[in-house]
Amino acid sequence: MSLLATLPMLIYSVFTFRNRVAERQVQGQEALGRRAAASAIAVQQELKSVELELRTLAQSDIMINGDLSTLHEFARRVVVADPRIAAFRLADRNGRQLLRTDEAFGQDLPPVPASQATLRVFAGGEPEVSPGFVDERSREGLVALTVPMKVGGDNLYAITAFLKSDAITGRLNEAEWPPGWVAVVLDRQHRIVARSQDSQRFVGEPSTTSLNDALDRGLTSFRSQTKDGVEVITRIADVPAFGWKVVVGRSSAAIDREVRSALASVLLGGLVCAALGIVCALFVAHVLRKRIRAVIGAVREGGDTVHTSSAVTEIDQLAMALTSARKSVGRTIAELDAARRDALTGLRGRALFMQDAAAVIDAARIGGHDDRVALLYIDLDGFKDVNDRYGHEAGDRVLKGVAEVLLTSLRGSDVVGRIGGDEFAACLCAPADKIASVSSHAAERIVTAVAALGNGVGCSVGVAIGGDSELEVLLDRADKRMLAEKKQRRSRSV
Repeated sequence: MSLLATLPMLIYSVFTFRNRVAERQVQGQEALGRRAAASAIAVQQELKSVELELRTLAQSDIMINGDLSTLHEFARRVVVADPRIAAFRLADRNGRQLLRTDEAFGQDLPPVPASQATLRVFAGGEPEVSPGFVDERSREGLVALTVPMKVGGDNLYAITAFLKSDAITGRLNEAEWPPGWVAVVLDRQHRIVARSQDSQRFVGEPSTTSLNDALDRGLTSFRSQTKDGVEVITRIADVPAFGWKVVVGRSSAAIDREVRSALASVLLGGLVCAALGIVCALFVAHVLRKRIRAVIGAVREGGDTVHTSSAVTEIDQLAMALTSARKSVGRTIAELDAARRDALTGLRGRALFMQDAAAVIDAARIGGHDDRVALLYIDLDGFKDVNDRYGHEAGDRVLKGVAEVLLTSLRGSDVVGRIGGDEFAACLCAPADKIASVSSHAAERIVTAVAALGNGVGCSVGVAIGGDSELEVLLDRADKRMLAEKKQRRSRSV
């Protein structure tokens, strides 16, 4: 009888377990995708920084004047100072190497290998990165990043940096990888450039057959095997501008172990519930419901630590897990928020402003309180003159001062951001019968306070009020009204 009474609970437990497994799989895929995308951006930044170093060399007076001996010595000092670079090379359009920093100046050098893309650089006039390869002398994994040098509108030389694969591995491993995770960087030919583990192993070799097949089919999420023969759940992200790919995988065996462990826990809990019978089942359900609500309530209050006096170990573990998860999410949100803020003023950048302002508009639309939203578009007047007359440091001080003006002139609930060089925006929310007054007074305060900064700086403010309007529509209307206000100011000053 007890078993029959608890059968619905057992069925519900199995159903819940299946849903949780599906959710964990989706969450795992999303986590792999986020990490792959972040790693792809990090690799792009590494390549871009080396490209910038090359362009600096290409545009130097030494290079333009054709002083190759001095260029050779200068480039060798750069190699010593930059551990990412194994060597620099200078070649002409015929593939003749004019110098290499790992060889004595004036020494006869062999032609540039066809695989290192010098001809394509001259033909296209754009930077090119070679497939990964292993240097015959040092046995280090390298890639050749080549930049054309233009003199008089013609490509005369190609400057190449031999970037160590360990530098790319270092970028991959800036954030620690969880156990059972592995990441590789593939070039255009699907050859391995760098790995998060055993960084020099397999460099220059093609990726596995299963991975190649998935790449040829254009898949971004699939199962594949690593070069070590480990089966992994895989996600791929493109490295912007360079045609490379970052592949991140997590051991499917580890995932299967988690699933089996969760299944065993569910089955054990079901057997215990069946043995205890109806009375114990109802009692436990009541206690669990009460304790879980207490834990969730405590976590929602946001304390650093949730204290429980539950006699059920799982509830205490849940409390600790929820607390840990909340802290982790809070740290992640804080890090993402900091990354999307303007470095100079500390205000929201354009992307973060658009996100938060859209949330204010959505809240006003569905809140049921007849609220309205106002969008203020602020453009500085006379800012260019400050930069030209006093220098960019003075201009930076003006921008910081404007940011302080906006923060002190507006409410803490208002969304403020820097959306351009000398352009700012604010999103305000207030009841429909007060929004016009709130926004106009805010605009007046801003205009007065910015003018008080001195140095001839002022500002023009455009205000757009909307109810169901989309953010882009409000922003466009506010921009046009700001331009109209700026035009009126100029006509009044004539």
